[in-house]
Amino acid sequence: MPGSVATFQLGAKEVKTWTNTEVANLEMEPSNPFRSSKLLEPCFKYPNLRLTASNYLRKLVIGLAEPSLIGEFFKNGKNYQKQYIRSFLNSMYTNAGVTGVEGDEWKLQRKVIAEAFHFDNIAKTVPIMEETVKEFLNNLKNTQGDAPCDIMDEFHKITGEVAGRTFFGQNLNEYKLDGKSLTTALTDLMKMNALLPYNVLYQLLGDINLLFSPELRKIKEQTVAFGEFTTQIFRESLKKIERNQMKNEGGRKGLLQILVEQGKTGRALTEKELIANFIVFFIAGTETTGHTANNAVYFLSQYPEVKEKAMKEIESCWDGKSPLTLEIIQKMDYLHALIEETLRLGGPTMMLFPRVAMQDHYLKDVPIKKGTIVFPLFQPSMLSEKHFKDPCTFKPERWIRGSEFYERPSDPFAFVPFSAGARNCIGQHMAMIEAKIILCHFLKKFEFRLTEGYKLEMVGRFLVEPKDPMTFHLTSKEEKK
Repeated sequence: MPGSVATFQLGAKEVKTWTNTEVANLEMEPSNPFRSSKLLEPCFKYPNLRLTASNYLRKLVIGLAEPSLIGEFFKNGKNYQKQYIRSFLNSMYTNAGVTGVEGDEWKLQRKVIAEAFHFDNIAKTVPIMEETVKEFLNNLKNTQGDAPCDIMDEFHKITGEVAGRTFFGQNLNEYKLDGKSLTTALTDLMKMNALLPYNVLYQLLGDINLLFSPELRKIKEQTVAFGEFTTQIFRESLKKIERNQMKNEGGRKGLLQILVEQGKTGRALTEKELIANFIVFFIAGTETTGHTANNAVYFLSQYPEVKEKAMKEIESCWDGKSPLTLEIIQKMDYLHALIEETLRLGGPTMMLFPRVAMQDHYLKDVPIKKGTIVFPLFQPSMLSEKHFKDPCTFKPERWIRGSEFYERPSDPFAFVPFSAGARNCIGQHMAMIEAKIILCHFLKKFEFRLTEGYKLEMVGRFLVEPKDPMTFHLTSKEEKK
């Protein structure tokens, strides 16, 4: 196929690569973290890349890079089902949730859960988000010293607790599993499970490998322990809901209570489905939003003029003392553009969950055979000069209508940080609001500078993230006064 790059792999090792597209005379720029990151090198090496082809074990895998192909993929959703990848979290829990089921069952769950993410319900969670952000940033202020701070880790603590509180409608700090908070325990468990797709023997033989691998047995034991612990919390929370003991200011409700109340008049989710969707919601909301807020702070540290504009807008809209309402947040156009630019240049996801073709078909001129694994690649178009001028420069103004730099791509599938189509991210509006609340409070509370000598390199793990922890020196603005 024209515009393709094909690679044959043995395990995770690349054996041979063929190209049928223009190869750029690539000059790496050591000072530019994107042009010098090996993960992103294909985006610049193959400027006219349409698709990639490789193998996962014995299966053909196609990655779609051209926006028009990505658009056709989303329009042909009926031709695909999610590719099952073994992990203990998947097999025991998340496969029962909205990201794991298919067909009519998916439609039912999506419809029920979508109601919980209705605008009015999201608006009621804003005070929960702000309370959590203030609590954790105050703790950060009280523990800061000369030592540099890993703010991605700190932001994950915030986003994890927000996910828990907005789902259950209550503070989760009181729950501990092996001395860890519920959110920390799930974060650790998720990272361990995220490595399992790369374990070839486990993917081929499944639980048979438990006989030979103490490491796998440990992951399974911790997954089971977490599931039992979460089930206990669910049952306690459900009893409180039934007894009308969930009393929160302003009549706000956790997503669990909303889902339970919906189940009384329509299709009710089972306990297993509720637990599965909590874990899905937690994973999607914790890591991705924490990564995005962290990378936004990095860009602010590298572009002082952007930081100045962001601070000026925040201070013109909000005094830093009164509640940060949804109405105030929606006035911050520059902050919104700043996060969109962060998602373009430093977004946490590089592709959609892989899906498997259920029948032979075409995506435009590309033949897709039954059994082929297919997924969109989001980064090539986001870093392409075809869609963005000077794509490696952080420029929020490119997202602001009326700006001389405005250049939102004409192809809607050139920028899809929250995916697209029927299976787009159901919590994307909530994620944007949460990131804005974190940044507003963080920028109001701290001066910050990146640790001297730090060099950013993006790598692909569970998400796209900095290879080495990104640390900052923080100074409280209140203490400076």
